Amino acid sequence: MNVLIIDCNILPNYFGAKDLSREILKHKELTLYVRRGPSQDWSEPFLKNMDRIIISGSLTPATANEPWISSLLDLIRWCGRHATPLLGVCFGHQMIARAYGGDLKVQRAKTPEIGWTRINKTHSNSILKSLPSSFYSFSSHLDEVIQVPNDFQVIASSDHCQIQAFRHLKKPLFGIQFHPEKSLNEGQKCFSDYDSKKWGSFFLNKKEGVKYYSEEVGKSIFNEFLYTQWHSVLKR
Repeated sequence: MNVLIIDCNILPNYFGAKDLSREILKHKELTLYVRRGPSQDWSEPFLKNMDRIIISGSLTPATANEPWISSLLDLIRWCGRHATPLLGVCFGHQMIARAYGGDLKVQRAKTPEIGWTRINKTHSNSILKSLPSSFYSFSSHLDEVIQVPNDFQVIASSDHCQIQAFRHLKKPLFGIQFHPEKSLNEGQKCFSDYDSKKWGSFFLNKKEGVKYYSEEVGKSIFNEFLYTQWHSVLKR
């Protein structure tokens, strides 16, 4: 199975979406490819050889309109047309909403989430189906999806973000606002990436990472995405 990660990070030292890549590389039977979103370094023949595509987070605002974002939105719509299973994480989640619903589906969050967030499932199916009704994962977002496009369904929410995860009802397209790929140390380090004087009021469970982090959350979500035969499931 060929898995492609579109790395949307804009800082060169973060190239490779290392946290997402680590999740895929746990599966020795998979072949991982990484392409850089801002470089637009993919082609249609290349995409046709991919069995799964994941779009990473980014420091780029969800409402930005750089040329590379237009190409990324085209790639997302290409996945829908070809029924290629697609998972968007954070920024990737927001871009799926834009690709299928337009720019007004995303905006600056009224209450950003930075920290260990309680996620509540609203539907017990799809990529979250093996997780409990409530679980914790790391969030790090200043923007959010405010309304899902037609034919999409919200499958998880949190106290401050009503659309923590969604799925397309007819195609294997999924988005998650949170970051199950982050390790405990990576999550804790994120707090220091934000100016605490400016953003500290939005920190969630800063000192509770050991209590709330679970490797099983990421393992469950990525296993469902990678190994579920979505074309058979969606025909039911």
